Amino acid sequence: MKILLLRPENSRIPVLNNVEIINIPIFEIRCVKYDNEILNQIDGIGFTSVNGVMCFKDFDRIRLSKIYAVGRSTAMAIMNKGFPDVKVPTEFTVNSMIQLMLNDGLKNPVVVRSKVGYERDRELIRNVVFLVDYDLEVIEHNLERAKSLIKECRVDIVVVTSSKIASLIKDSISNCIKIVSIGPITSSASEGVNNIYEAKQHDINGVLNIISDLLRDSNG
Repeated sequence: MKILLLRPENSRIPVLNNVEIINIPIFEIRCVKYDNEILNQIDGIGFTSVNGVMCFKDFDRIRLSKIYAVGRSTAMAIMNKGFPDVKVPTEFTVNSMIQLMLNDGLKNPVVVRSKVGYERDRELIRNVVFLVDYDLEVIEHNLERAKSLIKECRVDIVVVTSSKIASLIKDSISNCIKIVSIGPITSSASEGVNNIYEAKQHDINGVLNIISDLLRDSNG
């Protein structure tokens, strides 16, 4: 069994028995400058990814704010910065995190996002302020290498952890490949692709649970 991951460098890469894991980073994370004056009046801040935590430079300015994270991996990255009290929604989605922030009575919430996420959601989500602190740059030669493995059915499972990844590879996917999607937005971006298995828990642990189920089924 061969599984293809498309995770950025330095990401957590799981180890599974009797499985060959191939990781090909197709994005480079590029931190971008942001206007930290936004942070002066906030009463809460939400992080949507570990990358957003990595590129955020003003933790000293948010020590009095309520802090939220979309999932456990992101929450752990924040805790490692010295913030033990991080609230995580039951469902690991951006919308669920924002709803939790609003339900907690926040008046001036800020959500830290990638440029891609901001451009996708800015017209749909209007009740928070977005702070963009990183962008994703495609590593073209790695993308072509990944597409080649997928087109030639040289892997059995492809793990797709973002809508951007889905949009870049979906035209290369055929029925010989199983797709494990991290969540509903990613699955929607894979429209037209068959054999999609969506994680019930929308983080890397949820993805691993789906993979374990597929491995168990394949072994009878």
